[in-house]
Amino acid sequence: MRALARAAVTAAACFGLGVLASAGQGTQALFSSASSNPGNAFSAAPDLTAPSAAPAVVGKASGGSTGYIKQGGSYHVYANVTDGGSPPSGTASVSADVSGFDSGQTSVPMSSGSWTAGGQSFNYRSAALTANDPQPGGSHAFSFALADVVGNARTQTGFSVMVDNTKPSGTDIQTQDGNGDSGQPGSGDRVIFSFSEPIERESILAGWTGGTATVTVRIKDGGVLLGLLGDDELEIRNAGNSATLPFGTIDLNAGGYVTGLLGGYGVWSSSTMTMSANQVTVTLGTHSGLGTGEGGCCPEMQWAVQSAFRDRADNNANTGTVTESGNDEDF
Repeated sequence: MRALARAAVTAAACFGLGVLASAGQGTQALFSSASSNPGNAFSAAPDLTAPSAAPAVVGKASGGSTGYIKQGGSYHVYANVTDGGSPPSGTASVSADVSGFDSGQTSVPMSSGSWTAGGQSFNYRSAALTANDPQPGGSHAFSFALADVVGNARTQTGFSVMVDNTKPSGTDIQTQDGNGDSGQPGSGDRVIFSFSEPIERESILAGWTGGTATVTVRIKDGGVLLGLLGDDELEIRNAGNSATLPFGTIDLNAGGYVTGLLGGYGVWSSSTMTMSANQVTVTLGTHSGLGTGEGGCCPEMQWAVQSAFRDRADNNANTGTVTESGNDEDF
């Protein structure tokens, strides 16, 4: 019986193989499996897109604000450059055409790296260049030629820089009462300096790029006997009270704001300085030193403007004395 069973199995197997062979399929396994995993498929789109630059600016070589230069001034061109494609082939070359304000400079090479200008990060920058002198003021265009590794290229326009050849000037100085004690300097009172145009922040305080800066205000007693024999003088100094900022010495044109027997200073530490458009506002902080009093009504302060002030294009300020406008009580 066992012999007959083995023979039957063998015959069935041979029959099955014969059927497959007769179907023209050759010898195949009776059982098979197939697997498919579409998630493992991979495809890459070719890089058909040229690099692009955004944002891009011209900034004076002395640093600070970007977008402004003066005739004969030194400057850099900055750009953030990216390449398209999936994956991108990579940026091969970037050059700038700044011939609109720097004659002959139609293809200035840009180097890759890491730079910060005007608070913005950039990955391409030119070497230091020099604008035409003379060069008319106003808006002047510049552009880029960009190419990637596989030869996609473009010329990108739509960028501009403002050439400003006018020196800034001081136009006014005022105080504002900030604590309800009119006529007497105290915490919260403000001193406001006005200019003919916005001033480069870094020309006032090194490293100041915007926002609120900490400074020290001090008023010198101009007298030697209870502050009655001479004008008191105001200074804006750095946070550590170790150096005077370019505001110089402001003649308050009256005594009595601070009082002492042998002169000295009233000091307001942790004062703040902000800028809005053409104005710089200093707000008095925590008081120490000589006591305070009223200066009377209504002296006109005088501010001797220093040339150390520079505008956003790097023009130094006109010097001269600015007299407080109006006829009001200070502080």
